[in-house]
Amino acid sequence: PDGWLLLASKRVSTLSLNINLLGFSITNKVTKVSDLQLQADLAGNVLATGKSTVHSDVQNYWTERHARLALTATSQGKAGQASVEFAFNGAYSARGRDIDPDLFNAMQRTLVRVAGGSGEIDIRSLLGGPDGGSMDDKAFRRNVAFLLPMSLQPDEFGVFLDADAAALQASVVRFGLRALDAELEELWDPVPSRFLTELALEAGGNFPDPTARLVAYLQRFPFSWRRNASDMPSSSYENLGLDASLMKSGSPLHRKLGTMFRLAQLTRAIVELKNQCRLLRDLMLSANSINLAETEKAAFKRMGKVTDALANFSVASQTLIGSDEMVSWPFATFAACMAQSVGRPVPPGFIACAVLPGKEATPVPLIAV
Repeated sequence: PDGWLLLASKRVSTLSLNINLLGFSITNKVTKVSDLQLQADLAGNVLATGKSTVHSDVQNYWTERHARLALTATSQGKAGQASVEFAFNGAYSARGRDIDPDLFNAMQRTLVRVAGGSGEIDIRSLLGGPDGGSMDDKAFRRNVAFLLPMSLQPDEFGVFLDADAAALQASVVRFGLRALDAELEELWDPVPSRFLTELALEAGGNFPDPTARLVAYLQRFPFSWRRNASDMPSSSYENLGLDASLMKSGSPLHRKLGTMFRLAQLTRAIVELKNQCRLLRDLMLSANSINLAETEKAAFKRMGKVTDALANFSVASQTLIGSDEMVSWPFATFAACMAQSVGRPVPPGFIACAVLPGKEATPVPLIAV
């Protein structure tokens, strides 16, 4: 508007990998967007809008998976009198292209387990109708999509911002291990939760409860936003109570530690998200026509850190093939943690569902509400 001073910054980062393996095309793409606009007039009125979006996309011959998280912060009014509202939403989706029955069944079973349910489910029976009944098995598996949507109202996100950091970390560990157990129980012996518990017990120490012990042990991992442990120095293994000479890259133990390394980063990312949003809120509230340039620079830095924190959870798949990962466990962990932090019971939390093309308006929940 006339008479307004406008400052804006935007950063778009895209990492894309395309490979051809034995004639099959595989694509992995991650796009991160940080966007901030601050406007102020001489009367002291300020309009501020910040957006962080992370979209992860993995597609191959067998499946396609997408994860998206988006956070918007807005404020309007005079410095010291305005308020900041956060709007938050996201979704994870998975669809098979040419998957075999075992992979299809594992995908639906994992979604139910992550959502807090148990037992086997019959997607055809749940969806019903002529579309589900008339397709042959292969066509049905190719067309059905699995969804895990999530969204928070501004007042709910405010509850998250006031949540206790230790409680958030405990929630990430609890739901993270539940998701990992659901996805890797047939591949790990012992299962991930038992594997981490045994490591933490060997490390010793006195803690008020078992989850606190696990959180404390995960804090021994080195801090990094990297999602693998291939560059961990020998001192890091010693800090974990392990013999570094036994750590051979690519070995089963090394791969398992890599998964625990990623879980450790999630415990840090959830607190980082909360803290950076609080700092962003304070900066937006303090903005005025005199300090607008300084505030814009500092707030945009915070927006970048919010985006980086979200990127740890907005993961379509940890692998290009995804054969050992039916649902992105970082995304599922985040959804359950956020639901619990704002007072939603888990289960159901955010409800996973199945849908057929043309029936997007009537998704079928995979767990009783």
